[in-house]
Formats: sequence, C-alpha cells, structure tokens
Amino acid sequence: MNKIFFLTLKLNQKVMSLPLAIKSAYDSLTDLEKASFTDLSNRRQKAVGMGYVLWFLVGLHYAYTRKWGLQFLFWFTVGGVGVWWIIDFFRVPGIIRQYNDNVMVDSMKDIKAMR
Repeated sequence: MNKIFFLTLKLNQKVMSLPLAIKSAYDSLTDLEKASFTDLSNRRQKAVGMGYVLWFLVGLHYAYTRKWGLQFLFWFTVGGVGVWWIIDFFRVPGIIRQYNDNVMVDSMKDIKAMR
C-alpha cells in the first residue's frame, strides 16, 4: 500500500510539471482512472540511468526514446565527430524527461479514449 502511495505521489509531482490542460484533465479523472493512468505512465516511462548506459556504450540514447531519425544522423556523423556525443552527456536527462512528459500526455489521451 505504501509503495503505491509513493508511486502515485511521485507521479502527481510529474503531473504538476505538465501543461495546465493535462493537470486539469488529471484532476477530472476518477480514482480508478488515476490508478490506470499511473500504471500506464509508469510502464511506458524510460530511466535516465539506462539512457546514460546506452549513450556511453553504443550511442543508442536516441533509439531508446524512439527518435530514430536523430539516431541514424548520430551514427552517420559518428556522434558529430565526438562533439555531439560529448554534448549529449549533458542532454540525456532532458531527452529522457521530454520523452517521459510525452508518455504522460499520450497516457492521458489513452485514458480519456477509454471513457
């Protein structure tokens, strides 16, 4: 029970950082829909640590967030001859955060579609 509470609390903090439309949509959900939204969002979200592992080992951090166009460009330019690869060290958390925000928006759309 406590684990669910803390996961919901953590997700609520993420919801508060989203645009007003998503916040108001979340507030209008029933408790069951909020639980479904939490579960769906948590299953789809990516971890920053794994993003760094993929960035360091094989430069797959864009593929991890389903940005295949950027991934092929990254490979084709060999990580911008290393410069892009170094810059991405600082960008990985933002890339993952943006992906996770988009996941929450898509999850909200899916929950609304189930009504």
